[in-house]
Amino acid sequence: MSYLKLKGISKSYGTTGRGRSGGEGVTRALRSVDLEVDRHRIIVALGPSGCGKSTLLRVVAGLETPDEGRVFLNGDDITDQSPRDRNIAMVFQDYALYPHMTVERNLTFGLTTRGMGKREAVGRARETAELLGISALLRKKPGQLSGGERQRLALGRAIVKRPSLFLMDEPLSNVDALLRAKMRTEITRIIREVGGTMILVTHDQTEAMTMGELLAVMRDGAVEQVGTPREIYDKPKNVFIARFIGSPQMNLIEPGTGLHRLFSEMLAKKMKGDPSGVIFGIRPEDIYISGGKKRWGGFKGEARYIEELGHESHITATAHDAEVTIRMGADRAALIPAPGNKVALSFNDKEIHLFDKSTGERIEA
Repeated sequence: MSYLKLKGISKSYGTTGRGRSGGEGVTRALRSVDLEVDRHRIIVALGPSGCGKSTLLRVVAGLETPDEGRVFLNGDDITDQSPRDRNIAMVFQDYALYPHMTVERNLTFGLTTRGMGKREAVGRARETAELLGISALLRKKPGQLSGGERQRLALGRAIVKRPSLFLMDEPLSNVDALLRAKMRTEITRIIREVGGTMILVTHDQTEAMTMGELLAVMRDGAVEQVGTPREIYDKPKNVFIARFIGSPQMNLIEPGTGLHRLFSEMLAKKMKGDPSGVIFGIRPEDIYISGGKKRWGGFKGEARYIEELGHESHITATAHDAEVTIRMGADRAALIPAPGNKVALSFNDKEIHLFDKSTGERIEA
């Protein structure tokens, strides 16, 4: 049985004006969301701004009441429970710390207000501080801490409660890129060490792919696909996910271009129907600069722009009135062309993704 289960969750806002749904005055933030999370798993709700991921988190926390649907935790229907009674801990984007209290008091405050004795609360706070590596900071106040230390304290305030479920809303958005990479690893390690179950929401696909055991990709209030990071990267359910997951994003070859006609001819045996209704997709790392070697799936192009990133390079090329992006590792740097040079490109037909142009849905070859 799933530890957390969301069944048919819908939520709308507004009474005047025109909303995203197209109906007068109504914005549909969540649309019949079904989601299941097993105990001790980390799931990430990933999607662009306005997709409903934070609203979903607030419904689970009890900060929003769904218009339809039920929320179950460990077999119990908690839909109508107050946030206080759910034993759920939430880490907000802005940390939500008490600036006038010491680190230790920030950790113990929620425990003592619920009736825990001071000695037990202090003991638990110090255990948590040890786990997070902030024991030396217990007498300091949040204003004296670095961004990373404040993030650990916010996480500590959640851990010290020993909750049934951790919820994190864009927890790394306020820290710099270098610290963000370190904190991704730290948060994942700590949640696993304490045996926690966590839902994290983010618009950052790197954060999602590195921290989540499962991803729930959202758009316009609905969950589009649930799977492991590898499953979603390798088999995106539709064109939206193909574009959203991956950087650089997947090359999508639309009907009407010369490159689409060329792909249609080369992939004729793979196709089951009329190729004019199919969008071809191929990841940037799956297009090869051939280096003079004749390969199957070959076509000519011209290099336009080069982005050097050190560990890899991104080459934008035009080919048969379409534009494609190629990703090359540093080990193939000798093959990187100069802008304006002609290039011989190729691909493997097993690496092609097919999508229905009218629906955007994936076609299994």
